[in-house]
Amino acid sequence: MGQLSLPDRFVLSLWCLGFAVGTSTHLMDIFSRGIFAYTYAPFWMNAFWTSLTLLDPLVVALLLLVRRAGIVLGGMVMVADLAINTYAGTLPAMAPGSYQFVLQWIFGLFVFATAGRLWPAPRG
Repeated sequence: MGQLSLPDRFVLSLWCLGFAVGTSTHLMDIFSRGIFAYTYAPFWMNAFWTSLTLLDPLVVALLLLVRRAGIVLGGMVMVADLAINTYAGTLPAMAPGSYQFVLQWIFGLFVFATAGRLWPAPRG
């Protein structure tokens, strides 16, 4: 986290924490219900949610090692995840308005709002 100000380090830490929570959530689902744990959803959604078990920690690693790549991948993950979860809320088996869904949207908006402040200045 080298040349970041204290407030920016805090923001970066919240990004890492948010993606780590996503990782642990999907891992718990896989350990408790199997690799495609979301039986109420189509296969493509299952595959996406399972892939977050790898993508979320990759975002964290990239944020710490190659910040620009982590910011880009983190933004892409959040766009896809929010879009898919919003669509999933239209499925009969999904309860719309759950607190997890609301928290995810808050985190997603935080990611989008703070990405610019974390983007490293050009060198030289």
